[in-house]
Amino acid sequence: MKRTSHYFYLIALFLILPVLTTGCNEDGSPAIKTNITAIETLSSVLSKAVSDYSSDAKLISIYGRTVAKDGTIDLSKPLSNIFVYAVQSETKKAVEFYVPVFAAGPVRSPLNLNDLTSIIKDTTAKNTILKGFQYLSGVTIDPKDILRDSPYAVDKAAKSTVGAQYLVQNPNARIDMYLVPSVKIDWTGVSNSADWIVTFAGEITSLTQLVNSQTGITVVISQ
Repeated sequence: MKRTSHYFYLIALFLILPVLTTGCNEDGSPAIKTNITAIETLSSVLSKAVSDYSSDAKLISIYGRTVAKDGTIDLSKPLSNIFVYAVQSETKKAVEFYVPVFAAGPVRSPLNLNDLTSIIKDTTAKNTILKGFQYLSGVTIDPKDILRDSPYAVDKAAKSTVGAQYLVQNPNARIDMYLVPSVKIDWTGVSNSADWIVTFAGEITSLTQLVNSQTGITVVISQ
């Protein structure tokens, strides 16, 4: 078994029961919602991190592995896909990782920084995330900032000229994505945001694009 498979097997040990419910079945029992986007669970992740890690816990990045074409993951299939939330504490000078768990809410992950970066194959994406960890609180992501959700990012990347062409040639490409902090300066002043790096990975080649959260414009950063 490959090394990265061991990491996700460890995480999968936590992902056993449903985490979100919505609506009811015809018999009155709750209907299980297993598909989630990256941002819809962010508030519960941060609440958990503040309560069991550090009172000044802040989001620094989100990593999505094998995300579906609609920008979601299925919590009932932990060995197939996952969102990992990187949370840092300025007082502790450390980073912890959380994952949304089927039926139990977010839990602290057995992953560490070396594990996460070893999983990320795209060099540009890896270097961007490592830079964020290096600067800690200077580049944290505020949930009140302009945050686009994972379906938006995947859709923009897939519909760009190069993205659409790539997916025609590689219709079964795996989708990995990373939310990273960004600061934009224009005539209105300085605004904090977070942009998505989206990677389409085929059997031989890959395409990585940066999706601007404010404009939706995509830029190829590796191909």
